[in-house]
Amino acid sequence: MVVKPTLRRAIESDIEAISNIALESLPRDPQWPYRFPHAFKYPEDHEKFTRKRYTEHFANQERGTVCIMVAELPSNEDSSIMKLISFAKWQLPGSYVKLAGDKTKPTIKPSSGYGL
Repeated sequence: MVVKPTLRRAIESDIEAISNIALESLPRDPQWPYRFPHAFKYPEDHEKFTRKRYTEHFANQERGTVCIMVAELPSNEDSSIMKLISFAKWQLPGSYVKLAGDKTKPTIKPSSGYGL
């Protein structure tokens, strides 16, 4: 039996799982040590600020400037429980990167054609 992943928009309770996926997978990318040269020297700080970064990405999704999608599969232990296996994040066209504390609206709103 083939089980296909379910795709959906990320919700706030996904932040922890998204952060864990990032912390487990992204350090394997060759550019990661270049961008974060002290990640292995200070792992607790790296984890803390990675979680903070994804929390800010989620806040920007709520503002309509970013879209975060997740893929999930049923757990091997209990098929009624879905587990995140992957995520993707996009900066939406017509928006700009904002800090989580920035309460201003985007200068250009994404068109309604995005259906988000």
